[in-house]
Amino acid sequence: MSSDLTMMSGINGLETAQEIQKRFPKLNIVFITGHPEYALQAHGLFPSGFLTKPIDELDIMTAIKNLRFPIDMPKSPVSVTCSPFGVFVDGEPFDFRRDRTIELFAFLVYKNGTYCTSGELLGILWDGSPDKDGHLRQLVKDMRDCLKDIGADTLILKKYGKIAIDIKAIDYTGNLPDIADEFGWI
Repeated sequence: MSSDLTMMSGINGLETAQEIQKRFPKLNIVFITGHPEYALQAHGLFPSGFLTKPIDELDIMTAIKNLRFPIDMPKSPVSVTCSPFGVFVDGEPFDFRRDRTIELFAFLVYKNGTYCTSGELLGILWDGSPDKDGHLRQLVKDMRDCLKDIGADTLILKKYGKIAIDIKAIDYTGNLPDIADEFGWI
């Protein structure tokens, strides 16, 4: 190998990749180099990607989207049935501490990951009554606390005063529109 390659503990990047693949055959390896002349050798290792410097964010995102071995995102222990609406943790029925919290959670599941404003939630739960804002905050707190207790607090997504459920992290059966029918939102 050329002395232009950065040496790591006496071996170069290609040799390092070979050693890593021996120990972790399903690990995604993406080569990033300023030496495109080594692309053919790297290709022989069947990497997940080969990027030549200079690289930018789009290059990295493209490489991540096209990994050879897809990354399995951890699923939450929470699952949902749409009709009748039910929440389960590791297959067992789950209840929130407050009765209306289930309806809040159901609406967020029904919205399929779309962020909701407090006004929208007040509209669904209390016909838009602004004097129920404190109650809404209590329901959101109950939902967050209950999910935190079971290690699923990452299901709640918040940004700019809006809230959503990470629907990709929940297994659900049935049709989401059935939830609206059950709760009479339509």
